Amino acid sequence: MELYSSKALRGESPTSSEIDEALSILLERRSGENCYFQRSTKGVDAKIEGKTLSFTLSPLDFSHKPKIYCQLTNELCREFLGKTSKK
Repeated sequence: MELYSSKALRGESPTSSEIDEALSILLERRSGENCYFQRSTKGVDAKIEGKTLSFTLSPLDFSHKPKIYCQLTNELCREFLGKTSKK
């Protein structure tokens, strides 16, 4: 994330208002009514053609650069990450 990179170079952490601004830019991006992002209690949800792909952000308070991940049990997550289930 560019926000963390530029702040890290100056030895700073992003402010909550900078984090909110970065998230609002992501949430404003839409590709029609069937493809968009929205906030959730654990992070951000991507809505894709009526399906939901949930991304967890940890830590939620952005006290340091968050890890962003989805559950591999979700078919959309595996597809997004290019993973196939092994049986």
